Amino acid sequence: MMVKCVQCTIALRKFLLLWLFGAAQLACSADWEILPPWAASPPWPDKVELASPDPVLGAGDIYETWAYTEAFAKRFSNLPLEQASKDMPPNLQAVVFRVYRQTLGPGWTTTVPLYYCAMDLYLDASITPEEQPMPNREVFPPEWIKTGNSLRRLKPVQEADRQSKAAQDALRVGHLPRYSSVAFLDGLLDSRYSLLGAEFRPNALPGINLLTLGATNFTTMVWPARPGQRYILSVLGNDPYQEQQILEQARKDPERTRSPGHFVQLHTVNLIRSGARYDWNPDDTIKGLFAMPDEFVERMLKKVLAVKTFNRCLEMEEHIEKNHYRKMPQEAKDNIRAGCQAMRETGQTYDAFERKFGFRDADEVRMWKLEGINKP
Repeated sequence: MMVKCVQCTIALRKFLLLWLFGAAQLACSADWEILPPWAASPPWPDKVELASPDPVLGAGDIYETWAYTEAFAKRFSNLPLEQASKDMPPNLQAVVFRVYRQTLGPGWTTTVPLYYCAMDLYLDASITPEEQPMPNREVFPPEWIKTGNSLRRLKPVQEADRQSKAAQDALRVGHLPRYSSVAFLDGLLDSRYSLLGAEFRPNALPGINLLTLGATNFTTMVWPARPGQRYILSVLGNDPYQEQQILEQARKDPERTRSPGHFVQLHTVNLIRSGARYDWNPDDTIKGLFAMPDEFVERMLKKVLAVKTFNRCLEMEEHIEKNHYRKMPQEAKDNIRAGCQAMRETGQTYDAFERKFGFRDADEVRMWKLEGINKP
């Protein structure tokens, strides 16, 4: 019986890893595996904070957590002045982390509603993204009109703000310019780094530009930080990893000995191995580099863990129900169902992929295996 259980566990692990990463990604060269210890994510907590009645959103259709300045709070009647953050970086009036639930519609393998995350940054008008425009390829279902951005739920005190808000509420996402933004942790550069689509609304309010980081159900924009690290958003194309600049150079390489993407990844691995670092300071906001307030990030991370774990269970349960896992042993399917049900009842995180060191989704470790971090 013990041998049978071990064999099932091994088979389940191999199947799910192949399903998650794909055979091509698992075939990365051994050279890419040698990363220093700080490239590994700290573990996520073992327990999820359960809300009610919806375990992630609570009583409403949307969960939002804010950090804002006193000056910003005075402009809106529904922002308590006493809750203004004392840790806001210069040139950032407010930041909002938002979670909502929606379906992707026909053509997607997962049809159950999943949880999605987005972030709004209310920037001083002097911070205007002008680099790295990206095409508008997002297709937002009807639910987006209901959730929208956080500006929809603000209650302005001044007439000028009311007029600007009304004009913004009338806009559709397809009419708005889109850019790219970069998210990373300061200190020693590591493997957790994401390029995010962004929706930009110039002069959304008098003296304020609004930048919305695009929704993602895998919430690759945030990870647990090590002590002393801060979560950094870059909105003007300044990138300590220099990925965009290196990519442009690689595309101009006439020999094309490697693909541009491969060239960039090797460059980033070399940066990490060399111990390259970026240390944020308040003057960097002029360059579009913003450190998020620590208390805000702490609240955000708790909700992100809930999004990750519940989305994982929702997707796997639907695939089991639709018999997409035809080769998966029934015992493994029963284990997934039981683990997800226990998570809903007790909040105990359930990792069906058995990655013991935390929820390391593909983008969090940039598709590099970390088993070789101690190799010479």
